Amino acid sequence: TYKQKGVKMKYIYIVITIISLLILGVVGGCSSKSKTLDDVVTHFKNQGFEMGGKKELFYAMIGAEYGFWITLDGERIELYKFNFDNPETDEAKKYTKQIKDNNKIIMMGIEVNFTINGDFALNCDDHSKKQKIIEVFREFK
Repeated sequence: TYKQKGVKMKYIYIVITIISLLILGVVGGCSSKSKTLDDVVTHFKNQGFEMGGKKELFYAMIGAEYGFWITLDGERIELYKFNFDNPETDEAKKYTKQIKDNNKIIMMGIEVNFTINGDFALNCDDHSKKQKIIEVFREFK
């Protein structure tokens, strides 16, 4: 009868709607954006630091995926993005292990200290606001 067809159609619409919402929920949940070094810079800016020039570094030399220096309040810091779980080369494995284990690397006899936050690393040893910068960097999520 016509009434039974209406009930069946209503049931089908409800099932389709529920399935659609479930699919959207799963797809939407998988689209979380991974953080970048630019997000770290924005975090510093949001904490009141004055941003200055930015220049890409030879980041691959220490096994990083990307890196640059930038000025915060007129003084230079270095930021790097690493893949600590899966470095691509033997050189990258060597340096990422040193950084993870000791928070520093020794390259050509020079010791370079890092503060680690997830896959990001910071070097700000020469900055006059070193402690504040490290604190803000560690707060970045």
